Amino acid sequence: ASVGVGVDLSLDTRQAKEYTMRGLYIAGSYTLRPRVLASNISTLHALRLTFDYYQPLWRGATAAVDIYGEYHSAATPWLMRGEMGGDNRMRGYYKGRYRGNRLLTAQLELRQHIWRGLGVAAWGGGGVALAPSERFAWRKVLPTYGAGLRWSLGGLSAIRLDVAFGRGCHAIILGVSEAF
Repeated sequence: ASVGVGVDLSLDTRQAKEYTMRGLYIAGSYTLRPRVLASNISTLHALRLTFDYYQPLWRGATAAVDIYGEYHSAATPWLMRGEMGGDNRMRGYYKGRYRGNRLLTAQLELRQHIWRGLGVAAWGGGGVALAPSERFAWRKVLPTYGAGLRWSLGGLSAIRLDVAFGRGCHAIILGVSEAF
């Protein structure tokens, strides 16, 4: 077992959390897991930062940017490290396929309303997960890209069907709400 204390801070100017067309979301969290409170080998630290920005482009179109990073101390056990993949970030890779003590992902998504509740989205991005001893190199950055259909549920949320691609892998994702 691991016990810790943490703090979360956020700034949210989005007009809606589910179907965002304009605004900014910045969040950060820090967790400390002292060695004396758990069965850890040493005291563990974790820092997570999120930056999301939404900007209308033309009628029915929104550009959405998501930048996400994690830092975990070197002694962090494998299962507690940052993990890439899943339904929201680094779509196309299954969640946890890549883990690291330092993780950084970025994606740009273009969302376009077409007719009534129907819309489309296309995105591209990249990410990297590094062990404590690894140095950043551009060749280690994994790509993610894809496209999807959106069906709005009263303007508050959307059912999405995405086809996502990564390096040597792909995924079909059915979800409720936008990826971010």
